[in-house]
Amino acid sequence: MLTVYVTNDEHGGNELKTQWVLRRDGSEAKQDAIFTNFYESVLPISPPLIEVEKRVQEKKFTKTGDLLHYSFVIKNVGLAAIVKLEINDAKLGIENMIVDRSSSPFMPGDSITIKADEPYVVTDDDVRAMVIKNTVKVIAESEEGLLTEDEADAIVAMEKIESHIPPTGESNNNLIPIILLPAGAACIAAALYIIWKRKDSVPD
Repeated sequence: MLTVYVTNDEHGGNELKTQWVLRRDGSEAKQDAIFTNFYESVLPISPPLIEVEKRVQEKKFTKTGDLLHYSFVIKNVGLAAIVKLEINDAKLGIENMIVDRSSSPFMPGDSITIKADEPYVVTDDDVRAMVIKNTVKVIAESEEGLLTEDEADAIVAMEKIESHIPPTGESNNNLIPIILLPAGAACIAAALYIIWKRKDSVPD
């Protein structure tokens, strides 16, 4: 018996097997050829699939030197187990960071959270831009060596702190000339101003 395997993509990727049977019938040495064709269902290999979310603890920043704490949430949304992750985030200085899960594969439906080792320090350029946007890219590898990738952004805006301006009014305007006087004269003027205000407040 001779079995020949032929791959035929016209049959949905299944493997077409052709079986050739040569046999001798009795003493006449007659040969009959019997051809049997059948299909064997082959389960496809599922590629990995992930979803990535980038989180930042702080919602705003106000000045140079502020610290921002980032983390990455990675979810296996495919059907294949994942054995390795590679993380890149240029803004955070993360380059080709490997997360080895070969001893404990990252199974379908599971999610993991990875925190950045160091907080991000807000720079002068960030303050001038008034917004910080950075992107993380994650590459996942399955047990079969297939790869997939996903990326996510995080945006943190600068919070504007408005300078305090005292309310304007007649009293403040009257005090401006007093403040500009020398110290001794300013004290005398302030005392006279208080007496004058009290006199104004007494009804006639």
